[in-house]
Amino acid sequence: MTLEISLAASGEDAIIQANLNFSNLQSVDVSMNGRMEISMHFSDLSEQPIILTLTNFETSDMQASGTIIVTPVSTDIYDMALDLTTHEGDVNGTARINSTTSPQTIISTPAGPITVGEYSVIFNNVIMDEEVCTDTAAGGKIVITGDSETKTITFNNCAYTVK
Repeated sequence: MTLEISLAASGEDAIIQANLNFSNLQSVDVSMNGRMEISMHFSDLSEQPIILTLTNFETSDMQASGTIIVTPVSTDIYDMALDLTTHEGDVNGTARINSTTSPQTIISTPAGPITVGEYSVIFNNVIMDEEVCTDTAAGGKIVITGDSETKTITFNNCAYTVK
Protein backbone atom coordinates (compact mmCIF):
# COMPACT_ATOMS: atom_id res chain seq x y z
CA MET A 1 0.00 0.00 0.00
CA THR A 2 1.24 3.48 -0.79
CA LEU A 3 -0.10 6.72 0.64
CA GLU A 4 0.32 10.23 -0.73
CA ILE A 5 -0.97 13.25 1.22
CA SER A 6 -1.05 16.82 0.00
CA LEU A 7 -2.34 20.08 1.47
CA ALA A 8 -3.35 23.23 -0.38
CA ALA A 9 -4.39 26.37 1.47
CA SER A 10 -5.71 29.72 0.34
CA GLY A 11 -6.88 32.31 2.84
CA GLU A 12 -9.46 30.71 5.14
CA ASP A 13 -9.85 27.55 3.01
CA ALA A 14 -7.77 24.39 2.84
CA ILE A 15 -7.93 21.11 0.94
CA ILE A 16 -6.35 17.88 2.14
CA GLN A 17 -5.95 15.18 -0.49
CA ALA A 18 -5.01 11.59 0.36
CA ASN A 19 -4.34 8.94 -2.28
CA LEU A 20 -4.22 5.32 -1.20
CA ASN A 21 -2.98 2.72 -3.69
CA PHE A 22 -3.49 -0.94 -2.85
CA SER A 23 -1.63 -3.78 -4.52
CA ASN A 24 -2.63 -7.14 -3.07
CA LEU A 25 -2.73 -5.77 0.50
CA GLN A 26 -3.48 -8.74 2.74
CA SER A 27 -5.50 -8.45 5.93
CA VAL A 28 -7.36 -11.13 7.88
CA ASP A 29 -9.21 -13.03 5.10
CA VAL A 30 -9.30 -9.90 2.89
CA SER A 31 -7.14 -8.79 -0.02
CA MET A 32 -7.36 -5.21 -1.34
CA ASN A 33 -6.39 -3.80 -4.73
CA GLY A 34 -7.03 -0.54 -6.57
CA ARG A 35 -7.04 3.13 -5.65
CA MET A 36 -8.93 5.22 -3.10
CA GLU A 37 -8.69 9.00 -3.16
CA ILE A 38 -10.01 11.08 -0.25
CA SER A 39 -10.50 14.82 -0.67
CA MET A 40 -11.44 16.94 2.36
CA HIS A 41 -12.16 20.65 2.08
CA PHE A 42 -11.97 22.85 5.16
CA SER A 43 -13.38 26.35 5.51
CA ASP A 44 -14.04 28.60 8.46
CA LEU A 45 -17.34 29.52 6.81
CA SER A 46 -19.03 26.11 6.68
CA GLU A 47 -18.57 22.36 6.85
CA GLN A 48 -17.62 20.95 3.47
CA PRO A 49 -18.21 17.56 1.87
CA ILE A 50 -15.66 14.75 1.91
CA ILE A 51 -15.23 13.13 -1.49
CA LEU A 52 -14.15 9.50 -1.71
CA THR A 53 -13.23 8.34 -5.22
CA LEU A 54 -12.69 4.64 -5.87
CA THR A 55 -10.81 3.45 -8.95
CA ASN A 56 -10.86 -0.29 -9.63
CA PHE A 57 -11.06 -0.81 -5.87
CA GLU A 58 -11.64 -4.42 -4.90
CA THR A 59 -11.68 -6.61 -1.86
CA SER A 60 -12.26 -10.34 -1.68
CA ASP A 61 -16.03 -9.92 -2.15
CA MET A 62 -16.55 -6.39 -3.59
CA GLN A 63 -15.44 -4.44 -6.66
CA ALA A 64 -16.24 -0.74 -7.15
CA SER A 65 -15.34 2.40 -9.05
CA GLY A 66 -16.97 5.81 -8.68
CA THR A 67 -17.62 8.39 -5.98
CA ILE A 68 -19.12 8.66 -2.53
CA ILE A 69 -19.73 12.24 -1.41
CA VAL A 70 -20.24 12.64 2.34
CA THR A 71 -22.01 15.92 3.07
CA PRO A 72 -22.66 17.19 6.61
CA VAL A 73 -26.33 18.02 7.23
CA SER A 74 -25.57 18.95 10.84
CA THR A 75 -22.95 18.08 13.44
CA ASP A 76 -24.16 14.47 13.81
CA ILE A 77 -25.99 13.85 10.51
CA TYR A 78 -24.30 13.09 7.20
CA ASP A 79 -25.67 12.28 3.75
CA MET A 80 -23.70 9.83 1.61
CA ALA A 81 -24.40 10.33 -2.11
CA LEU A 82 -23.44 7.11 -3.92
CA ASP A 83 -22.49 6.99 -7.60
CA LEU A 84 -20.67 3.70 -8.05
CA THR A 85 -20.20 0.94 -10.58
CA THR A 86 -19.90 -2.41 -8.80
CA HIS A 87 -19.85 -6.12 -9.63
CA GLU A 88 -23.55 -6.15 -8.59
CA GLY A 89 -24.47 -3.27 -10.96
CA ASP A 90 -24.58 0.50 -10.63
CA VAL A 91 -25.27 1.92 -7.17
CA ASN A 92 -26.96 5.35 -7.05
CA GLY A 93 -28.80 7.25 -4.33
CA THR A 94 -28.35 8.85 -0.94
CA ALA A 95 -28.08 7.24 2.48
CA ARG A 96 -28.39 9.36 5.62
CA ILE A 97 -26.25 8.47 8.65
CA ASN A 98 -27.62 10.00 11.86
CA SER A 99 -25.66 9.62 15.09
CA THR A 100 -27.50 12.24 17.17
CA THR A 101 -28.63 9.54 19.60
CA SER A 102 -25.13 8.11 20.17
CA PRO A 103 -24.22 5.25 20.60
CA GLN A 104 -27.02 4.53 18.13
CA THR A 105 -26.61 5.25 14.43
CA ILE A 106 -29.76 5.48 12.33
CA ILE A 107 -29.58 4.79 8.58
CA SER A 108 -32.30 6.07 6.25
CA THR A 109 -32.84 7.04 2.62
CA PRO A 110 -34.09 10.65 2.73
CA ALA A 111 -34.41 11.26 -1.02
CA GLY A 112 -35.99 8.05 -2.28
CA PRO A 113 -34.53 4.61 -2.83
CA ILE A 114 -30.95 3.63 -3.50
CA THR A 115 -30.67 1.60 -6.68
CA VAL A 116 -28.35 -1.39 -6.84
CA GLY A 117 -28.39 -2.76 -10.35
CA GLU A 118 -32.03 -3.58 -11.06
CA TYR A 119 -33.00 -3.44 -7.37
CA SER A 120 -34.41 -0.57 -5.32
CA VAL A 121 -33.47 -0.36 -1.62
CA ILE A 122 -35.10 1.83 1.04
CA PHE A 123 -33.73 2.10 4.58
CA ASN A 124 -36.51 3.00 7.04
CA ASN A 125 -34.75 4.16 10.21
CA VAL A 126 -32.46 1.15 10.56
CA ILE A 127 -30.96 1.43 14.05
CA MET A 128 -27.40 0.22 14.55
CA ASP A 129 -26.24 0.00 18.16
CA GLU A 130 -23.25 -2.21 18.97
CA GLU A 131 -24.01 -1.94 22.68
CA VAL A 132 -27.35 -3.69 22.01
CA CYS A 133 -26.71 -5.88 18.92
CA THR A 134 -23.28 -6.80 17.59
CA ASP A 135 -24.26 -8.74 14.46
CA THR A 136 -27.49 -7.13 13.25
CA ALA A 137 -29.58 -3.98 13.48
CA ALA A 138 -31.58 -3.30 16.63
CA GLY A 139 -34.64 -1.91 14.83
CA GLY A 140 -36.06 -0.54 11.58
CA LYS A 141 -36.79 -1.92 8.11
CA ILE A 142 -35.06 -2.40 4.78
CA VAL A 143 -37.36 -2.70 1.77
CA ILE A 144 -35.89 -4.28 -1.38
CA THR A 145 -37.82 -4.25 -4.66
CA GLY A 146 -36.79 -5.99 -7.87
CA ASP A 147 -37.96 -8.56 -10.39
CA SER A 148 -41.60 -7.55 -9.69
CA GLU A 149 -41.19 -8.64 -6.07
CA THR A 150 -40.75 -6.76 -2.79
CA LYS A 151 -39.08 -8.12 0.32
CA THR A 152 -39.06 -6.35 3.68
CA ILE A 153 -36.43 -7.11 6.31
CA THR A 154 -37.75 -6.01 9.71
CA PHE A 155 -35.30 -5.70 12.62
CA ASN A 156 -36.60 -5.91 16.19
CA ASN A 157 -34.50 -6.45 19.33
CA CYS A 158 -31.52 -7.96 17.48
CA ALA A 159 -33.68 -10.38 15.50
CA TYR A 160 -35.02 -9.99 11.98
CA THR A 161 -37.75 -11.36 9.78
CA VAL A 162 -38.01 -11.35 5.98
CA LYS A 163 -41.42 -11.09 4.31
